[in-house]
Amino acid sequence: GATLAAWLLGCIFGGLAMLIIVVSGSRGLAIGVSSGVAAATYLISSFTSTLSWIRPARFVSPFYWAVGVNPLGGGLDAAAVAALVGAFVALLVGTVVVMNRADLN
Repeated sequence: GATLAAWLLGCIFGGLAMLIIVVSGSRGLAIGVSSGVAAATYLISSFTSTLSWIRPARFVSPFYWAVGVNPLGGGLDAAAVAALVGAFVALLVGTVVVMNRADLN
């Protein structure tokens, strides 16, 4: 469960980086933004247990779906896997759509 969760997290942030590089053409921007989003969503997931005002935002964090469901103790549940895979597929579809519309000449 934990290995699958970590792999899916990598796929999500890698997919975000691919989408950003296709849109912007800037490798540095893709790395910076995807790293920033990863850090921000990690902090959101981490602070939900102590800060009640941030608790509603936990559902937008892939870390909540990957780690918040206790993958070491009970494994990932189907909803968590579906959310993580769905996010990755959405990023891939977005990347393909943008690539198909891009003028590569």
